[in-house]
Amino acid sequence: MALKGAATMIVRLSRAIISRPLKPVFIPRKYDLAHINKNPQAHSNAPVRYCLFPSIYRSFFTHNGPSIGHYQQNLSHLLPFRAALNEIKRRLFFAAPIGSRLLLSLLGYSLLPQASFDYNHRFDQSINKIGDLLLKTTNVDSLHDENEEYNRASLDDYELGRLLGYGCNAAVYEARLRTSSERTSHLSPDLVSNEEDQTDSDIEILSRQSSTISSLYEDTFDSEEQLNESTFKEVRYRASTHMHKSPTIESDILPSGKFNLAIKMLFNYGIQSNAEALEKAMEKELLPLRKCSYHPNVVRMYSCFVDSFPLLSEAHEYYPMAIPSSLSADGYGRNKTLFIVMRKYDLTLSEYIRLNKPSHHERLVLFAQLLEALLYLKRHSIVHRDLKSDNLLICSSTGELVLADFGCALHHPPNLKVPYATDEICKGGNLALMAPEIVSCQPGPKSFLDYTKADLWASGALCYEFFSQPNPFFHGSFRQESYNDQQLPSLSPLASLTIEKLVHLMLRRNPKERPTISRASDCIHLMLWFNSTSLKLSKNEFYQTYMWTALETLFNKRILSSVELNLKRLFFQRQCSQSLYDAQSYLNQLLN
Repeated sequence: MALKGAATMIVRLSRAIISRPLKPVFIPRKYDLAHINKNPQAHSNAPVRYCLFPSIYRSFFTHNGPSIGHYQQNLSHLLPFRAALNEIKRRLFFAAPIGSRLLLSLLGYSLLPQASFDYNHRFDQSINKIGDLLLKTTNVDSLHDENEEYNRASLDDYELGRLLGYGCNAAVYEARLRTSSERTSHLSPDLVSNEEDQTDSDIEILSRQSSTISSLYEDTFDSEEQLNESTFKEVRYRASTHMHKSPTIESDILPSGKFNLAIKMLFNYGIQSNAEALEKAMEKELLPLRKCSYHPNVVRMYSCFVDSFPLLSEAHEYYPMAIPSSLSADGYGRNKTLFIVMRKYDLTLSEYIRLNKPSHHERLVLFAQLLEALLYLKRHSIVHRDLKSDNLLICSSTGELVLADFGCALHHPPNLKVPYATDEICKGGNLALMAPEIVSCQPGPKSFLDYTKADLWASGALCYEFFSQPNPFFHGSFRQESYNDQQLPSLSPLASLTIEKLVHLMLRRNPKERPTISRASDCIHLMLWFNSTSLKLSKNEFYQTYMWTALETLFNKRILSSVELNLKRLFFQRQCSQSLYDAQSYLNQLLN
């Protein structure tokens, strides 16, 4: 009885000591944050108690000044998640190493080993909680609405700047939205009063508003006036408001000469000049707009519209064949075409690397962003099929990388296996970086083009350019159908040996021998956020390290760059015990 009473006393004292509240630094009751407690059932009127490990809060406070106001602000940020954090604390005890079982027994937990299923289940619950908290506390673009319809606009809503780039299918111009007064003054009185008397002069074609084209979603509006008003407000809000984060932008409507948008003008050679036909024929270009929700590493599209092809000063020099035949004797284009409004990015991958000479860590961050984009597309049953450095755009101020130009993309749910009965079926756009299984596939009644790991192979080939090496398949003598896996060139000196081994595995000719996109991405993340010593820890010890790293990200998110925060959020959100263990084991094999 005496021993039982002593044990009970020890358990109660231990629990009281471990869960004792950390005294708030804003102790006076007048600092209680009643306005935060929107749900009275979740947050009572009792004094604020912080029952998570005090060291977490101390490390969190060290990044802020001694001002009470700073503490109050940071603690108010955590209050809505207090219950979840305390639950994570409780579950962390079950992830403790074997040497801590005596301490766990004093806290009232069993000395018996946890079953493997129960242990993994508890760990999965804990990391899911952390992922949910990271999702709630990360600044995700609030302007994106997955169910919002993208209505048409007019070229008159924008002022076009310099030509950013062109190809055989499109030209891209920098652009900005006009103010209402600019738009009104831009239209000549004759054009406003009588559009039927328009001539096809260069100035009129560039400035007039297309009043006869059909909307992509015209049935949702009762009148043309309602459509025009809704279109202008929607496009102006979506395109200009999102850009205010850029340090060079000081207002929603930018001064003349400052362009925060890019407009992609597609070339229309044989499609009827109406919105429905153009949208159907060019639907691949609109995949990020139609089939995907917002992702930080996929090009941001705001809207699309159909309008008359403008005869600009560069047209005769750079894309003369795309000019409508009614405007040029040498042109083969149609009168109307599709325009896509996008965010403007500063540089391509090759330009960014040449100008900035990034470090090994920064190059790895760029490559991780590409893999995150490919993983996101694969989960939406999309394959890009035209990966190259010109289609990887980077914001120079933040280092954010996005995947662009979906003209050759394929959306094929529920998998990415396409029947290949005849050679009339297009395999994709970039032959130089086309996966071996796609290049060598021959048409037949039972033949399939399997794109499951095609983009992964192309990203492996592109990794050479990430580390300033010539692409062996684009600039070298390697051919997809005949190269030897063991003769792939080295990525040194800028890439580590582990990266080189992973890339060579991604470039295996047999797709079954390659890792999945998810596995490759997880390995890159582990190399970014964990040191080699942590990766060699036992399973339980590595799980603890992983949890503390995730919590550190949660508490220190304000000092992380937007790129690192987005990458960590994407990584921590999708993990479970099995995927984490598989990635750790796979990476350890590469390290050995």
